[in-house]
Amino acid sequence: MTATEKAKVSGSARVSGSARVSGSAWVYGSARVYGSALVSGSALVSGSARVSGSAWVSDHMVVDRLDGLVVAGPVGSEDRQVTAAWDYRRREICVRAGCWYGSLTELSARIKPGGGSGWDDDAAKRFRRQYGAVIELAALIPEPDVWPDPPDVGVVAVDGAG
Repeated sequence: MTATEKAKVSGSARVSGSARVSGSAWVYGSARVYGSALVSGSALVSGSARVSGSAWVSDHMVVDRLDGLVVAGPVGSEDRQVTAAWDYRRREICVRAGCWYGSLTELSARIKPGGGSGWDDDAAKRFRRQYGAVIELAALIPEPDVWPDPPDVGVVAVDGAG
């Protein structure tokens, strides 16, 4: 387990194996992060959440329950592991696919022909179906039980002001 910079692991939360917590991410409550999972940026993992395998919970993602994220892969032309969860700043489900991060709507637009994916070969149809399946499954992720507002993590107020 590695925790770096301002990253926090508190309460009865556990990070084990080669899992990492970095940036200003916070793992707390009874959450578990293990395997080769990464929690980074200003992400929050709490409650009964389990983040494992090759999951990458990043940016402002919040996972507070067992069904609070979707991890799929390999997906697309680069065989990426894709992680989807709610973003507490944007108040929508977002996807991390390698260096790309965006909403389900943005991903849907990106994978369309001419949408910037760069896919123009025979495999493009398969890649679009794979990401389409990720979008459909991710759309089922329930909202967090409580929108987080922890101290010193830079979370906006619940009403969107701030």
